[in-house]
Amino acid sequence: LGEAIRHAPALQSISLGLFRISDEAAKALVEAIRHAPAQQSISLTFKNARDEAVKALVEAIRHAPTQQSISLTFESIGDEAVKTLGEAIRYAPVLQSITLVFWNASDEIAKAIGEAIRHAPAQQSISLT
Repeated sequence: LGEAIRHAPALQSISLGLFRISDEAAKALVEAIRHAPAQQSISLTFKNARDEAVKALVEAIRHAPTQQSISLTFESIGDEAVKTLGEAIRYAPVLQSITLVFWNASDEIAKAIGEAIRHAPAQQSISLT
């Protein structure tokens, strides 16, 4: 999958359901996302994903210069992954639309994401569940 994404130069949108993704598979996807120059929209669903995999994928989104829209669903997410997500949202230069769905989210998660969204420079649309 990573190779297919990497060799699709006109690819603008990625939508994946990630169930029990390994750190190795996450690293391959990270590299693919980083090398998708036209990518503008990404939708990822994480179920039983380890924090390291989530952090790696979110970090790739952060460094995607054309990323305009993210839609992320988390069955569960750890504090470190939330911090990485917050940084990605805060510093994504052209990110305009954010959709986040958290199952079993704590108050700390809500605070961290709220603070990040408050500082997102190009933010135009937010949907939180």
